[in-house]
Amino acid sequence: MHFEPRDASAEQLPRASHEAGSDASSLPTTPSTPASSEPIIGRRLYLLALAFAWSLARPVRWLVGVVPDDAFYYLKIARNLATHGLSSFDGINATNGYHPGWMLLMTVCAKLFSTPQSLLRAALIVAFLFHVAGSALLVRALSHWVVRPWAELAGACWLLNPLPVRLALQGMEASFYVFGLTCAFLLYSARLKPVLQARGVVRTRDLRALGLCLALCFWGRTEAIVLSGAVMLAVIVAAASSWPARLRTAAALGIPFGLGIAPWFVFSFVATGSWTQRSGAMKLLWGAAAMPTASARLQQGVHYLSSSWLLNPWLFLQRWQEPNSYLSCLLALAVVLVLASGLRKPATRHAATVGLLLLASTLLLGCIYAFFFADHQEWYRAQPGLILYLVTYTAAAFTIRPLLPRAGIPVFVSALTLLSCVVLAKSLAANNPYPWQRDVFDSQPRFEARVPASEPIGSFNAGLPGYFSSRTIVNLDGLANNALYPYYASKTFERYLRDAGIHYVADESWSLDRARSFSHTPLQLRVLARAPLTAWSSGDRFLWQVVP
Repeated sequence: MHFEPRDASAEQLPRASHEAGSDASSLPTTPSTPASSEPIIGRRLYLLALAFAWSLARPVRWLVGVVPDDAFYYLKIARNLATHGLSSFDGINATNGYHPGWMLLMTVCAKLFSTPQSLLRAALIVAFLFHVAGSALLVRALSHWVVRPWAELAGACWLLNPLPVRLALQGMEASFYVFGLTCAFLLYSARLKPVLQARGVVRTRDLRALGLCLALCFWGRTEAIVLSGAVMLAVIVAAASSWPARLRTAAALGIPFGLGIAPWFVFSFVATGSWTQRSGAMKLLWGAAAMPTASARLQQGVHYLSSSWLLNPWLFLQRWQEPNSYLSCLLALAVVLVLASGLRKPATRHAATVGLLLLASTLLLGCIYAFFFADHQEWYRAQPGLILYLVTYTAAAFTIRPLLPRAGIPVFVSALTLLSCVVLAKSLAANNPYPWQRDVFDSQPRFEARVPASEPIGSFNAGLPGYFSSRTIVNLDGLANNALYPYYASKTFERYLRDAGIHYVADESWSLDRARSFSHTPLQLRVLARAPLTAWSSGDRFLWQVVP
């Protein structure tokens, strides 16, 4: 397998100019696009919009089986920010357990939509719009790497790929994060790539713009600081050869990035008294408890990487299935080998270097999650899904395109998009990731009827019950309740129930068992009610009364 550069017959890229005014050698670029290729995304957008509208029109009880519990944390906190100016889920305890960009957008939506149902649907619409925008930006960015029709095909297939569509239907920050990543990728492809390939001097304003785009990624998901650091370091090394020049490049990138993310830290400290996210600290505690030995950490970490993090969106497969793990690892290895072969050719060295950098930084982030954190969720796959999609498609385009006769390209395009449509339709028809949440939705009013109106109710999975309830529902796993962290850290969870005056707990037994492992003395609870949970491993949901 090997890379092929873009057509030599393509019109030439304007010479990249140095800031001092000198010219660099020209490079081949994308040929003009035939008019027939332009609607390739638009036609498929109609189909996706129809499917999304169908999902959006479904009853709320159906939606709560598709939207994860964490999304309801966002919406309830956004409601409290919009109405009371409190960064709090329950209106009592402060929290910064969210990603700032999506929370800002949801707070604006909470100002505009007053009912829980309308706000939920607004969140899904915003996520869908960011998914569409990200797909369009992907086309523009890839047009700087492959010929325009192949870039259009990539955007159309990403638009219809089950992974990003499922993420959009979750109403979480993933689609906004992907949008931020594609903004940064487009800016690099359009402004920095031609100059770096021509060994020119990157303009300071382009470096500043890249720093701001990376800050936007951080606002999408704060984990982007890992990718941002890797990208900035690589650009500093590639754009300057002397230490003074590298320092100037670092300042041009780093200052806008720092100014772009600083408002989040200031807000977090003012609103909650903490510079850092306590939700991440909680998951580190859980990870240390779940992986007490080096062998357990290695075993569980490798399993997460192979079965979820490295699962390639082009395989159209679900995670946590063993055969898929092998296929994903083999495909990732094949992509790395193709990129490594591209390093040997001047025409493809830059593309291969960028691909390997993105893969390496994404793998580093995956290792941090896999070996140190617990409670991995599907929306964590936004970055690895996009990066694996991009590098796999680009490597395949460089490899397959020279082998296809010109007459066979339309057939290939039609076959691939038809396959994407069929797989997406099958995925949406079976899309029922959280069926037990419908049982939570149904059982919560019955549980509340057995609790005095003045009493708060504690819950580990509190997002859904708290969002639709008029009662005070207190988060007990610490992801949306900063006050819990010191109790978990000192393994005195039972003291929090006493100190917070929580006498009733509603949840399933697995979450309770984890809290027991962070308790100094045994929890004494009495069962008041129970409800079956569909497809949940621990079986039932309980209403417990805390025994003094």
